[in-house]
Amino acid sequence: MFALVGVGLLLICQINQCLSSGDEPRHLDELSSERVSSNSLYTFDYIYESGLNYYTKGKWHEAVQLLLSSVQDYFWFKKQVLQCRKECRSSEQATPGGGVRLSRQLYTSLFLGLTDQRSLELTSVLQLFKRAECIQRCKRLLFGSRPEKVTADIREAFETLLPLNYLQHAFYKSGDLRSAAIYAYTLALRHRNDTEIQKAISFYIENGGINSNELRDLLVPKHEVFYFDAVKAYQNDMFEEAIPLFESSVKELFTQFEECLDWCESEVNAGDSQPELILTLAQNWFHVVECQRTCERKSMQLGGEEDESLLANIYHHLQFAAWKASKLKKACRYASDYLLLRPDDEVMKKNKNYYLGLEGITEDLMKPSENLVEYLNIIRMLKAISDMQLDLAGQEDEERDPSQDALVVLENKALNGSDRFVADGLANRVSCGQLMRLVKDAGRPGDGYNGTHRPFTETEIFRGISIGRALKVALMGKTSLALVDAFIGLAERSRQFVQDYFRLPELYFSFAHTVCREALKNDNPESMKLSHPVHSDNCILKSDGTCLREPPAFVHRDYSAILYLNEDFDGGEFFFAHPNGTEQATIKPMCGRLVAFKNGVGNLHGVRAVQGGQRCAMALWFTVNESQRDKEEELVHRALIQREEIDFDDLIQATSYYETASVETRDKSADEPPRDTSADEQPRDSSSESKDEL
Repeated sequence: MFALVGVGLLLICQINQCLSSGDEPRHLDELSSERVSSNSLYTFDYIYESGLNYYTKGKWHEAVQLLLSSVQDYFWFKKQVLQCRKECRSSEQATPGGGVRLSRQLYTSLFLGLTDQRSLELTSVLQLFKRAECIQRCKRLLFGSRPEKVTADIREAFETLLPLNYLQHAFYKSGDLRSAAIYAYTLALRHRNDTEIQKAISFYIENGGINSNELRDLLVPKHEVFYFDAVKAYQNDMFEEAIPLFESSVKELFTQFEECLDWCESEVNAGDSQPELILTLAQNWFHVVECQRTCERKSMQLGGEEDESLLANIYHHLQFAAWKASKLKKACRYASDYLLLRPDDEVMKKNKNYYLGLEGITEDLMKPSENLVEYLNIIRMLKAISDMQLDLAGQEDEERDPSQDALVVLENKALNGSDRFVADGLANRVSCGQLMRLVKDAGRPGDGYNGTHRPFTETEIFRGISIGRALKVALMGKTSLALVDAFIGLAERSRQFVQDYFRLPELYFSFAHTVCREALKNDNPESMKLSHPVHSDNCILKSDGTCLREPPAFVHRDYSAILYLNEDFDGGEFFFAHPNGTEQATIKPMCGRLVAFKNGVGNLHGVRAVQGGQRCAMALWFTVNESQRDKEEELVHRALIQREEIDFDDLIQATSYYETASVETRDKSADEPPRDTSADEQPRDSSSESKDEL
């Protein structure tokens, strides 16, 4: 602790004037061009820890300076790493500062004309080593002896912008409400369901004399700036000016996508290695691909919010703007680009046919842009690799059905109660990992709790996904159906096991939810006793120990179960309790362990706080009343188990109860794709002559 304080004092003396707490907040991309300190030991993770130390002590000015410095150094470091990987991506490019290149003569003597598998593999290995040497040399020149490795917790903290949350509060405490509001706004755009940050912004505006128009995004990407400038020009019929702006927006989108792919490769933490070389390589690459599959949605955003139609919108605007500007060759290419993304769009098909009917326009001019083709190929390849891994995992899972090995290990007597049991072996490591990946890919903070990130305690972040929403996001292409299959497979396996144990004629799902709770740093252990207070799942526990079975309690939930997915965390134990809150029996979570019980005052229960790491589990509630069966689960069961065709609108309606409305901070009307509503054969604007609707 003393060392951190010493580093903090020394760093504060070195901080640039631009980081003073009273100055106007700068775009974080500007900060990335400046290194905080030439001392290689002062890395963003070290500075961050020092800043948090001052934060917990209430020394707000020092905390602001150090947290700003950590953010600056993180973005500077990330920018340098990405630059190295960009320069070294192709073995044909010269390595920074020189480097070993394979001579053409040596290459010819070794590999020319060899087509056997081993030779081709060795060629790839050689290219890999050349790229590795390039990256190593580049980093050595930039970083010297600077440590690069950071803990997974620190890396994730910066990826999720947690330092900005500390910053907005530290600014507020130091009296700079304007900066607090701007940092809170930047954070809120990327955490739209966080009601606490929304409340903070409202407080800063009301108490700091701040106009909401003064709020700005410190992380606004370049493509967004070009995009809105282009839309403005387009709406004013300035088509010549709009075209290069839209084109620049597309270029920046693809740049961000490439940088995201490279950043995923910059640090791999695949866990234990396999004894087999090929399996080790496959394992590491799977973790890279798992990260890279998120790059599409991370890149295609406006106002901090994912916009899956953004690229198609831009190409639609481009084809019409090019037509109006009499740039027919561009109009043809952009029409083809749009059709590559929306092949069933009848309006654009008519536009394409119109172009082909013009003199001098041939099929050769209708070829889509190479960068778009490459982008889509990468997305398809990443999905294919991911699906292949899931297929392999599924084969392993099918070869050995975990439920066949499931065994009841604790019953009423050992658990000091009645109508309760603990069973092990309901899931294996592969299945547990698949559900944890599903939460990571598609889970939402506060899911099922009105977007509240910390619905039970301020010391944990809560993230989850329901079984219906899992299918919905899979059908939208944002996660794999194999993961949803794993979800409903484990849920159904658990339901059947509970039904058989309690000898029930039929048990129906009331709700199925896979959730992860992650501990936040807290210097007050007394505030971290319980993650979920003692309660019943179908009645309201009163202070006198009685439990009222009436709304708003879910009175129809007759049985409950929790299937745990991991054990690599501290705390988080489940316990049964007496009405006065004292514990009857405690269960330690582990992958494949199922805790089940009949609901009511006889099976009150709670959860101890997660002290460190992340605790993941599938929470299941059941009913014996078929009329109370969960509509989400029923639709998913029909789609994936019975292989019936379901209406997507029905799925949206079924999941709407747990959906939370986003806070809109921009006019979405500017993003609507042009849609020709006329029967005229000429290319038309989407708004049917009214650009106010664009």
